[in-house]
Amino acid sequence: MKAFGNTELTTKDLADELQFRVESELGWFPPVALLLLGFAGLIWALTIPVLGLQIVIALAALAELGWVGIWARRSWKKADTTTLSVTDQNFVATGDGLGAAFSRKSSITVPASEVKAIQYIDGGEDTTSGLYLSTSYWKSSCVLPGLNRRQCTAVTVAIVRRFPQIGAQIAKKM
Repeated sequence: MKAFGNTELTTKDLADELQFRVESELGWFPPVALLLLGFAGLIWALTIPVLGLQIVIALAALAELGWVGIWARRSWKKADTTTLSVTDQNFVATGDGLGAAFSRKSSITVPASEVKAIQYIDGGEDTTSGLYLSTSYWKSSCVLPGLNRRQCTAVTVAIVRRFPQIGAQIAKKM
């Protein structure tokens, strides 16, 4: 297990489809750092001379420790797996973490005829980093979360090489 996690991308070229599998694993550093922060908050609360403020800060630190403990326990050594199957007709993504940050979907199907762009989007406050399919100016769906720009470029190149009609269609819509 790495300090900041690991994302592994594998590709399978099957008879009539191209399949991409992403396994993302949380590293040990984020939960440990948050736990240390919670303990530091508890120790700091003990140094405050005002009893009411001391209790409030201690309760906040305990709540943070509880939340981090539950989060770390649920995600410890757990790999999120997402699979994208591409045919000349459809893009089908299955797994956790699809879509926007707060709308975790387990499956997304996008007809290849509706895809206007295949692109990398860098995650922010409301989005997950990864490979996105754009179907209109305002609508994009994350189909492979956790990938970096280089990995997304490799996936896009593999799709366009295997299915040149999808590449031609996207080039026309740009």
